[in-house]
Amino acid sequence: MKAFILAIVRSIEPSFNIVLVKPADGHRNSTGGHHVETGAGLILGKPIFLIGSVENLFHSHENVREFDSVQAAIQAVLCFKPEDFKVSPHSADSYQQWTRTTALYPGNGEKKTFGVAYLAVGLGGEAGEVVDKILAHLVTEETNLLTAGGAETCERMEELTNLGEVIRKLQAFSYVAKQLEVLKRPMREGKMRLPTLSLLSESTLAEIRKELGDVAWYLARMADELGVSFYEVLAANVEKLMSRRQRGVLHGVGDNR
Repeated sequence: MKAFILAIVRSIEPSFNIVLVKPADGHRNSTGGHHVETGAGLILGKPIFLIGSVENLFHSHENVREFDSVQAAIQAVLCFKPEDFKVSPHSADSYQQWTRTTALYPGNGEKKTFGVAYLAVGLGGEAGEVVDKILAHLVTEETNLLTAGGAETCERMEELTNLGEVIRKLQAFSYVAKQLEVLKRPMREGKMRLPTLSLLSESTLAEIRKELGDVAWYLARMADELGVSFYEVLAANVEKLMSRRQRGVLHGVGDNR
């Protein structure tokens, strides 16, 4: 019966591997080693369907659903929706799956050119907003150093010159990013159409996958340099988007809406 339930789950949503705990009367005489798998599943953001009584701290987690019978669990599995379970930012796959519930743009999930182009525009625009905030700090620091006579040596002058070059290049990127932000809203609302183009080739997808990994690396390192955990970054994003969705302002404008 357990294997049957797992087969149902995988036929509904292959990307979610549901962890099922054995009925209580089936493992009372065992060592409880299955709790290791339960804990691992929770860390990965997996929903847990518990058949039987609570017997471990893991079973108090909000991603655990308790059932008195196999039949009740089957009914729940058949009605299962990923959004019924809280996303775990500890799991990259869990977060990726959750973002589908807040993705409101034409062609969402169709893996066609428009969606990819929109996300490229959005990625550039959001990166520009991060750059803007860091840029403001760099400009302030440059001004303070110059005001305090920070160029008293040739070495110091070289450092300030290098800082000025970094600032100018970031300002140039910021300008382009702002133009991308202007494009984002009409594309998202379907007011800016694009012609139907061919799908990305496998070789191009492979190259993009590598670059996405590099983007993820810089995001993780940026969070670390700023003294915040990547988990906190993702959790705050989930909280913000859930609030916007509940208030019906996912389509709005402004960071603090």
